[in-house]
Amino acid sequence: MDIANVAELIKFLLILLIPALLVLSYYGIKNRLKLDWTSLFLFFVIVWGGFVGILRGNAFLPTISDTAAVSIAALAYVTSLQRWAAAGSFVPIMKYSATIILVAALAFVGIGYLLRFGLGYEFYFSLSDITLIITLSWGLAARKNAITFLSLACILLGGKIGVLAAAALVILTHVSLSLRARAVSVIIGAVAVIALFNGLMYWSADKDVPDDGPLASLSNKLLVLYNPYRVDLEMLDPSDLEGTPIEDIGGGRLAEVIYSLGKLARLPYHPFLLGGGSGFTYDMWYMGEFRPDTKNAHFTPVSLIGKFGIPVAVALYLVVIARILKAYSIIQKLGARTPVHQAMLYFCVANIIFSFTAYSFFNVVVFWFFLGLLANSHFWKKAKEQNAATPGYPETTSVPCAE
Repeated sequence: MDIANVAELIKFLLILLIPALLVLSYYGIKNRLKLDWTSLFLFFVIVWGGFVGILRGNAFLPTISDTAAVSIAALAYVTSLQRWAAAGSFVPIMKYSATIILVAALAFVGIGYLLRFGLGYEFYFSLSDITLIITLSWGLAARKNAITFLSLACILLGGKIGVLAAAALVILTHVSLSLRARAVSVIIGAVAVIALFNGLMYWSADKDVPDDGPLASLSNKLLVLYNPYRVDLEMLDPSDLEGTPIEDIGGGRLAEVIYSLGKLARLPYHPFLLGGGSGFTYDMWYMGEFRPDTKNAHFTPVSLIGKFGIPVAVALYLVVIARILKAYSIIQKLGARTPVHQAMLYFCVANIIFSFTAYSFFNVVVFWFFLGLLANSHFWKKAKEQNAATPGYPETTSVPCAE
């Protein structure tokens, strides 16, 4: 362990910690800062990742970068959890945000198609992004058919399978709420979408990949229960997969999984239990290019395992999914239109699926802001008051607390 590195890290954390504690103490005493188990768990993840990263002697800048990413996510969640965060009207915010994103997406996709098919430029054809799901979610929740149609068109023409899979689950969630179906239908749908994505991964893979043997099961690949050459992960060299069919599967995502877990397996002291800590990186070889100190794998569960270990990674997903299912059940019990709440719920559901194709868990800050609002009881009380003014709304309907 580099003592100088640890000293610099501790100094940096203290510089951040002292003013942060002063601010939190002031607002905590004045406004009774509200926290819940999810926010406390996020604080634990910050400390855990930093502690393990220091013990493993991870590089300073990657450690700070990972710590900052989780800290910003936690800050967004805690901010939206406070009573004053739910005081304003989110309808104009969602409306104008969706419009701006849609106009930008239409222009971006149009220019992309012109460059690719009109002028013949060659580039990686991926013209859509998870932010488009905000537009689609608002279009569905607010019953804006034009916005819904144009959003779906951009997503389909954008050519990004992860965003397409997320959109499919958003539509399924919307239909389930419309039919008053139980949350289990959404879970079944999510499994179906993941299975479909797995099939598309196979379809896009090199034809030389065998139909049986080590490459037969994508689930086994992702868990690395075995790998294409049956090599010991601890002996895996960054060049071992160069030029092999496995490089083509999922645009190199499977290679990221194997290289990342291979590096993790070589660490001492129960690496899969403790993780590699914040700042964990790995080396990989992709498309003839050596990529040292790669920070994340697109497959988010593997990135979380690499940084925080299997128990924390699993707990993170369970905590988030529990919040989403709670919000789903509350919207059902409201029994009336709640477009803002529904749009936020749809986006959170989409980001869970998207996290299997891109590292979006802590990089998409709006996800944590929406999740915090969905956990804010005052946010739901506003929805009840608005719906109570709707003709035909049952006055006896009670909104369960989202805390």
